[in-house]
Amino acid sequence: MKRRLFAVAAGVALPLVSALLACNSLLGIGAAQPEPDDASDEAGDQVSSYTLSCANYCSVINTNCTPSPTVDNTEYLSADVCATICPEFERVATPDGIVDPNEPTPMTNTLNCRIWHANAAQGGSVEAHTHCPHAGPLGGNMCGSDPCIEFCNLDLAFCTGDAAAYGSIGDCMNACEPDGGADGGYMGYPYNINPADPEVTDLASAGNTLNCRMYHLENFLFTGLSVHCSHTSLSGNGVCVN
Repeated sequence: MKRRLFAVAAGVALPLVSALLACNSLLGIGAAQPEPDDASDEAGDQVSSYTLSCANYCSVINTNCTPSPTVDNTEYLSADVCATICPEFERVATPDGIVDPNEPTPMTNTLNCRIWHANAAQGGSVEAHTHCPHAGPLGGNMCGSDPCIEFCNLDLAFCTGDAAAYGSIGDCMNACEPDGGADGGYMGYPYNINPADPEVTDLASAGNTLNCRMYHLENFLFTGLSVHCSHTSLSGNGVCVN
């Protein structure tokens, strides 16, 4: 199976928390189907964790996808990074504004799909390591069929002007997926994802991978430092390299 816009692996990635600290210091499958976890808003009304909104999505994923001593399931470097990226996801309107907890809508690059998987990640460490990548910005080969598409759309949306890493979506896609998805989808930027291996994280600070480039795109949004956009480029600017 293939594993594939302001701030962010090798086959075995370092834990994300230590990687972020190091980077910043340098710069100054049984799918679960959880029940809705409702909470009350300030007015006392019930708010479903399946509500189709960026505020809800970012709350749920940043609660369920976190680092632990054994595995790092982080998908966003901060709530603000999530809130910046989330509007880029298509959302499919539902009659009640709630994602159906019994319908994961797989293979759709939508907010709907990501909300479902963000909730499915609450079942425990195994569920989180499986579903957090699906809920994350690259979609984990589940919320979207090609992570290069998700990455390139985000990179071109955020790394702009003097910070641009690519001249066009086509340039980015040619770098990420040189054969255009033919022959089983050879990826110039390998996407490392493995629900069975806790050492494989969806974001990683180094390595010539899609994971590394997504990490540095997020780190551009997190820090505002344009050098991170250069790390998302074809060359990797000395960081996202082999």
